[in-house]
Amino acid sequence: MDLKWWHYSQNNSGGNLYGPKHVVVQAVNGSMADATAENFAGVYFDGVATGQDCECCGDRWSPSWGAEGTEEPQVYGDAATACDDVLLVYADGRTEGGK
Repeated sequence: MDLKWWHYSQNNSGGNLYGPKHVVVQAVNGSMADATAENFAGVYFDGVATGQDCECCGDRWSPSWGAEGTEEPQVYGDAATACDDVLLVYADGRTEGGK
């Protein structure tokens, strides 16, 4: 099983951030990364539709959109461990970091 990493950055919907600003998830593909982010990190992709997020600002989180993932956990090309406010979520559900 070839595991890669997917980065999710929180949109400041409604003028507030909740939980970690960045979530970086280990998974075999983008769909599994999306599901793992939802199940273990509190990420959701339907905030405007459910009324959790501001319509004018948009959804707080966006799905992976079929991205390829990276070999190491990254936030905008930098090592995730060197960035502030990052939650790492491993494929087995373990988490590290975050607020």
